[in-house]
Amino acid sequence: MPLMILFNKMVLKTPESQRTADTKAMLETYGKQVDFVDFNALEKIV
Repeated sequence: MPLMILFNKMVLKTPESQRTADTKAMLETYGKQVDFVDFNALEKIV
């Protein structure tokens, strides 16, 4: 199994009260195409 499938199953088994903002966001976006690029942060690089 791919790693994300296993991670998703593991997170679903944890109680909702113990989930972090990151794990909640991962569950909300699992199986969807997402882009978390912060273009304001990229200005420092350019």
